[in-house]
Amino acid sequence: MSIRDQMSKLIDSRYRLAAFETNEPDRIVDVFRGISRDTGKAIYYWENGLGMYRLGSDHILIPETARPRDALSYIASASHFAIYLLRDLSDALLDSPKLVQQLTPIVEGKVAGDRRLVVLLGEDIRIPRGLKHNAVRVRHKLNAA
Repeated sequence: MSIRDQMSKLIDSRYRLAAFETNEPDRIVDVFRGISRDTGKAIYYWENGLGMYRLGSDHILIPETARPRDALSYIASASHFAIYLLRDLSDALLDSPKLVQQLTPIVEGKVAGDRRLVVLLGEDIRIPRGLKHNAVRVRHKLNAA
């Protein structure tokens, strides 16, 4: 199964939280960008300190989303279906119970609006204990040549 097929299956699954472990996160973002372009699905990318933007409109940052808590507030307030790629957030989640409290209602489907899929993107992702039952893990590791 191709990586794009895996992503499409993930998008269509019941899961609201995915840990996408990869040593090539930029490549994964590019595949999601292609899915967004081909399907019209709203897919957003977030990086700590940078903020959040919709793939395909990379030059337009969403205001006040640079910090993890602000990005999670934005996700919780969105009312449409979307996929959120959150790069290297897992360590912040482990260090901050407040962030886990913010993310929990999103991944449990307890926020208003359509379903959201939150994808934790990074090389070594550790999911906080309270979120593991709502998560799926995907590994995409390329061997170094």
